[in-house]
Amino acid sequence: MGPASARVSGKNLQAWLARSGSLEELTKAIRAASKAAWTPREVATAWHRLAKHTATNRRAAMGSNESALVTLATGVLNNVQQEITAQQFPPRQLACTVWAWGKLKVSRADLLQGVCEVALEKLPDFSTRDLSNLLYGLALLDHRPAPLLKDASNAIAERLSECTPQSVANTVYALALLRFKHQNMLLATGTHMQRMVSEFKAQELSILVYSLAVLRCRDEASLLSS
Repeated sequence: MGPASARVSGKNLQAWLARSGSLEELTKAIRAASKAAWTPREVATAWHRLAKHTATNRRAAMGSNESALVTLATGVLNNVQQEITAQQFPPRQLACTVWAWGKLKVSRADLLQGVCEVALEKLPDFSTRDLSNLLYGLALLDHRPAPLLKDASNAIAERLSECTPQSVANTVYALALLRFKHQNMLLATGTHMQRMVSEFKAQELSILVYSLAVLRCRDEASLLSS
């Protein structure tokens, strides 16, 4: 890290992370942060921005310098994450963190287990979007905590009317990646789609048809493709 005088804290760190326009700038902000600057908000923002910048750079063929920056930033954030308990994270920041871990393929079994246990406790406080992002992140990590998957799927099934088409598509896609066939969620999705199919974009419908086929839900997939 740089000299203590160059380190940032709290409010300044969050602003710096949020406006970081490149992987290099983001890594600089992460390295410059004082230990006291990190709260769940800053941690979740840093992971999210790192995932976004990494995705952008991968599309443009990431070079050795960019790869080194990702490795460096990931190492710092892993260390920071160990200093803050998962219990301190609000639902939105838990979901954001797991989503970013999935995108980055960051799989720390000890950290992930703790986050999943806390997410299960706080599940009633998650928005449907956050539930969708949580499941999507777990799917990208190929992590299957059965109690969390079951309860999160039930929660979304009961609140499908609150979901955006993208959240519905991403949730079913996540379940397909995990090969987790949750009957209540799938039945609720079929019923929901009969009423709301016109609200879905072609790409979202395509994702749903593919996901339902993977889960061997032939009736629902046939309905959407007709």
